[in-house]
Amino acid sequence: LVLHGPSGTGKTALARALAWELRRDVRFLEVQCTDLVHAHTGESERTIVRLFHAARVSSPTLILLDHLEVLAPSRKHASSYDHTMDRILSTLLVELDGAASGGGSGG
Repeated sequence: LVLHGPSGTGKTALARALAWELRRDVRFLEVQCTDLVHAHTGESERTIVRLFHAARVSSPTLILLDHLEVLAPSRKHASSYDHTMDRILSTLLVELDGAASGGGSGG
């Protein structure tokens, strides 16, 4: 489920309300995407893999990725930062695809 819209429109509140309603049956993990970005090469990717591994271990799990736009910045000016963000986003997409298919990269 992807919720998109301007800040302050209730996307996070809606996700939290959904988690509250499902609390007996579903584990809820709320993640600020800014917390997924680390200075050391590869650490961001490892953090994402660990997050999805934890979700698979305690399945079913609802993961709220708040401020997802942090992981896909504007591509107006190419830089080494963009390459880092490309790797992070690629890892996230692999894990999301794995979650949908019951796989993922492991843990």
